[in-house]
Amino acid sequence: MNSLMKPVASGIERPLGAMEKFFYLLNQDHPNHFAITGEVTGPTRIDQWRNGLDLVGHHSPLVWSRIERDSGGVPVFRPSPHGSIPLKVVSYDGSRWTDEVAAQLAQPFDETNPPLLRATLLHSAERSIVVLVAHHSISDGVSLTFLLGDLLRAVSGQDLLRSRESDSVERLVEFRYRRAVTHATEQATEQATAVARQPKVFRYQDGSTPHVESCA
Repeated sequence: MNSLMKPVASGIERPLGAMEKFFYLLNQDHPNHFAITGEVTGPTRIDQWRNGLDLVGHHSPLVWSRIERDSGGVPVFRPSPHGSIPLKVVSYDGSRWTDEVAAQLAQPFDETNPPLLRATLLHSAERSIVVLVAHHSISDGVSLTFLLGDLLRAVSGQDLLRSRESDSVERLVEFRYRRAVTHATEQATEQATAVARQPKVFRYQDGSTPHVESCA
């Protein structure tokens, strides 16, 4: 086994950052996970996708973490043993791939049962469409786009560089741009003090099925 295929050896347990906790709490009543889709032309094998997905899934300890509350009631990431990322494989016959995306958006994550990442592969002899779905507490659109890029590189046999960063975004920003963050925080505090705003009302789940359309 290539050394890059070995799971990240991480025993890190840490509290969720501010945005991670926000998405975790929002997800309790209003699932907010999202999907990103990539298309590949040319022949590929299903085992290439499975192996590539497991490889990139081992890059982040958060993928193989469960979210639980500690003794003080604080949500924390607790590492779990690495396994295989769930991959649903269906034959692609030119039908609407957006239906598969909608189905994934309708299926919530159980944050106590990792991994917090799953995929669907619409596969045919000369074309494949892959759909990645992640719990919003561990990923956003930008990071999942990078993960999709890594997946395509892994499928094509390229080597990947693995990041061992496991801190929340605001902690990473604080380490590198402490002065800028402090200044921005002071400004935000002043604005919050000056203007009192009513909380937003979120749309609650009503049992309706997500609807997904493609622009092109």
